[in-house]
Amino acid sequence: MMIMGHRGAAALEPENTLLSISRAMEIGVDAVEIDVRLTKDRALVVIHDVTVDRTTNGTGPVSSYELSDIRELDAGKGEAIPTLQEVFDLIDSKVTLVVELKEEGTERSVVELIEKNNLEENVYVISFWHELVKAAKSINSRIRTGVLLVGCPTDSCVATHAFADALVMKYMGVDGIGTNDPRVLVEYLRVER
Repeated sequence: MMIMGHRGAAALEPENTLLSISRAMEIGVDAVEIDVRLTKDRALVVIHDVTVDRTTNGTGPVSSYELSDIRELDAGKGEAIPTLQEVFDLIDSKVTLVVELKEEGTERSVVELIEKNNLEENVYVISFWHELVKAAKSINSRIRTGVLLVGCPTDSCVATHAFADALVMKYMGVDGIGTNDPRVLVEYLRVER
């Protein structure tokens, strides 16, 4: 069973930071899930919310910040909001990366960055916004994609019509589990083996 650190190891370190992702990898996850949004100057940054208010010492929408300004914010424990490229560099194909598209306009830039880093085999692009998943797949059919079931489906045949490779659904038989505290699952699965 795949163990996925949700926003890194969000229960242990500031979510969606390099520190959180590193911690999840140290614990022994198979995959890390992160969220991406665009800054005012269209840089891909790793943050969940529409605004920086909850997770940083700043205020206002992510889209109102230039990259250089958003990088000055403290995302917890002195951590900066990372760029997607920084996360790619940190992961370095050691674990699978699951990139959740949080807003329209991210799909092309994410696919282009995956291509630039030759990570088609190591990254999944997922979203609640199934049209974004479909768009990512249409840009590059080698990109691995997944749809989150509670979201904005393309229609009732969600995964098929979004051309997704994975369906992220809670109450079906699962191949993996995402968690904010991957220590619990890693320890449990060690005992099970």
